[in-house]
Amino acid sequence: MGVISPPKLEAFAQELAKGKTQHQAAIDAGYPAGSSVASNARRRAQTPKVRARVRELRERIAVSTVADQVYVQRRLMEISDSPIDPEDVRTSDIIQALKTLMDLNGLKAAEKHEVVLGDIGSRIDAAIQRRRPA
Repeated sequence: MGVISPPKLEAFAQELAKGKTQHQAAIDAGYPAGSSVASNARRRAQTPKVRARVRELRERIAVSTVADQVYVQRRLMEISDSPIDPEDVRTSDIIQALKTLMDLNGLKAAEKHEVVLGDIGSRIDAAIQRRRPA
């Protein structure tokens, strides 16, 4: 389909594709913020060419987001496979790397709790102690 005209209508479609409300998209596209802005925005959003353009833009956004995620994950894996002297890695770097991987995979960190980890917990504690200055 490509760009639609007039330019304000294209800007409106782009703002909708970004996830803005119809009302906010209309204002950001340059339509006057009068008493009928909401009803006019609803009417504009329902036109076939705006709906088609929003759908097209969202598909592009989705494809580019997936490509960006794949690139970042690939680079993180390359970095993680690089030989690193354990003495050169700070605990905060490890924690940040884990947070980044969790974010990329849509995972949320659990709330902070006192948890008994058993053997793995003592190994983590020992690793942290080794990294702390004497």
